[in-house]
Amino acid sequence: MIGRVIIFAFFVLILCVKICLTSHFQGGTITYKIVADYGSTISVMITQTYMYKYSSVPCDNSLIASQSSPNLTSYPDYTRTLICISNCGTSGGYSPIPVLSYCTDYSIPMDISVTQRSDVVNLTNGSYFTVAYNA
Repeated sequence: MIGRVIIFAFFVLILCVKICLTSHFQGGTITYKIVADYGSTISVMITQTYMYKYSSVPCDNSLIASQSSPNLTSYPDYTRTLICISNCGTSGGYSPIPVLSYCTDYSIPMDISVTQRSDVVNLTNGSYFTVAYNA
């Protein structure tokens, strides 16, 4: 039986008004999946997928092939992390992970670049907390 770790991962729209109303950021999703149960420790894969305006943050075939990030150095997203925002005392050893992700797709006609990253974190079995991309 898979362990009982509970992670609530979501994009906090109300708290990230500054980022959500920018000209470059178009939204995203954060999902998780338990990938291993070692009894007292659970391995959880957290996947972040974000969309940007291609005209501001272009991805292309070379960035996709080299598994590179788009150039976000002029935006605050460049240094942001996925942080614990609730029940952090029961986070089971969670440490913030970067939000900066890798180009996976783009559409010039739709003016969209898509980025994604997956990280595996090891947590104490029974952990429960909420993480968010929070500006």
